[in-house]
Amino acid sequence: MNILLIDDHSLFTLSLKKVLEESDSVDCVHIVKNTKGIDEFIIHNNVSIILLDIHLGEENGFEIGRYLKKHYPKLPVAFLTGFDFAIYKSTAVEIGVEGFFNKTIDPNNLISELNKIIKNPFPLKENEFNDRLILTKREIQILNLLADGMKQNEIADNLNISRRTVQSIIYHIYEKLEVNTASSATIKGIEFGLIKLRS
Repeated sequence: MNILLIDDHSLFTLSLKKVLEESDSVDCVHIVKNTKGIDEFIIHNNVSIILLDIHLGEENGFEIGRYLKKHYPKLPVAFLTGFDFAIYKSTAVEIGVEGFFNKTIDPNNLISELNKIIKNPFPLKENEFNDRLILTKREIQILNLLADGMKQNEIADNLNISRRTVQSIIYHIYEKLEVNTASSATIKGIEFGLIKLRS
């Protein structure tokens, strides 16, 4: 398999590349630190699977994941991160990637899991994580409206639902994100890739 590793931590990536390429099932591990020229790279290289970090300096791994799944739906993508938060996993499920791994995973186990994904590239399911903290589509929708500065009554009118329903949904959003204000929810929503930034 040919692996494209998108990660800006040089020591980690070079070490992982060396270990993975010792396996007979890994042909090559390509390392890139950002997504500059990523489309051309994917087009001209026979990439089997993409391993993607979440925290990439100025870039957001979740937004990259969304882009990749939109433009290359048949190319498997898996997050490889040191942050094993439930909300991160729920975002990975929402994006539709095929894998989510902690950087502490044993390299042999990682290779085995990547081979499974390549052979059967199905998106992650909610029930694959015991500690999942899933935001529903409606919760994500309302979170984005909060980020746009809309008040609860405006959201209710916009979605044609009662204000009490809006209040209940916002309560659950705050509970899941562990915040108590709209601004804090917006910040976390951006960090987790749940809020789509407007250009």
